[in-house]
Amino acid sequence: MTSYENFYKSNLGFGGYLPWFSVNDTGLWRMDANTASVNGQDNGELIWALVAAYKSLNDSGNLDLAERYKNYVNIMSKNMEIMFLKKNSTFAGLRCSAAFNATTTPPVATNYWSTDNCYLDDPYGNELLWVYYDLFVAPSDNFTRQQILQRKLAKIVSVNLPTKWGNITVERGAGYTVHEKWKFMFLPYFDSAILEKVFLNGEKARTHYSYMNNFAGLFSSALNYSVPDLEKTYLPDYVGEGIPQLGTSNTIQIFYTTGSTAALLLHPTSRKYGIAWYINVLLGGKMQGPGGSSESISLDGNYISPIHTWDSKISTVLGFSGGIINIIRDYMKITGTHQRFVQTFNDATYGSSSKWSQFFCM
Repeated sequence: MTSYENFYKSNLGFGGYLPWFSVNDTGLWRMDANTASVNGQDNGELIWALVAAYKSLNDSGNLDLAERYKNYVNIMSKNMEIMFLKKNSTFAGLRCSAAFNATTTPPVATNYWSTDNCYLDDPYGNELLWVYYDLFVAPSDNFTRQQILQRKLAKIVSVNLPTKWGNITVERGAGYTVHEKWKFMFLPYFDSAILEKVFLNGEKARTHYSYMNNFAGLFSSALNYSVPDLEKTYLPDYVGEGIPQLGTSNTIQIFYTTGSTAALLLHPTSRKYGIAWYINVLLGGKMQGPGGSSESISLDGNYISPIHTWDSKISTVLGFSGGIINIIRDYMKITGTHQRFVQTFNDATYGSSSKWSQFFCM
């Protein structure tokens, strides 16, 4: 926590949000001192993680440390709208990334701008910061909330995966990689019966796709494999792998058996299949080393990625433990926001007149 606090004090313009950073024994530091920007997706994950840490510390009696986490969450909450909201008389949206110049002075709305025309309106990882904003930060006027919500509704599209057992209807993804399901590790989406079915249908499609195409694993975003003795490929690029026909972007099909594909482990219904997948990962000889499971493996099983990442490690742990869903659910109930969270998807977004009620028979 001290590293977070020290970074904030030295970089007030970041508003408590973090850029890409490096870590050493003295704390955390900006990787690029010439670039001042923060993205909403990673920081959406961060703020909910800090909430979970605060709740757990408070419940276990570590009150002083819990208070420090709570204070940091409050700093991020206070600055969220200042940094991420773009709004005028006809438009309101949350920026995917907030750029700025004034790094050492407190946030002022006029100091922040968008680096592109991207907004946090997709139903994937970008949703986490939007949910926090909607529950704890957004003004009471319906205009801002509805403008942001309508942008999201436009991106909710169903698509079918044909199988010999019938179609599996899923929510269309970007690349349809497992990373797009990370939000389910954070928030109690399964409390919405419709979103629970959306999740399970997605995992069913993922496993059926691999089975029908004789792939011995699942697809995810990861660092590509490397071919030994070819220096140019030893530091591989980060690539997004998924199911092309279920996404909006083209993906290169490279077989991954990394912890990044642990979404199956989250839900009791799909957990047994997730465990079977994980056993397959453990049995892959080239996938195991002194550091545990490797990042990725080629389709033919001959090459691996010689790099370990936090993504491929912590997602497996979170999957086995059920994520931080229960902690966040309790926090939402204590703060009186749980009902609104569920109703946002059941009524305002996914209710009887919504798109999802047309796609799924509940």
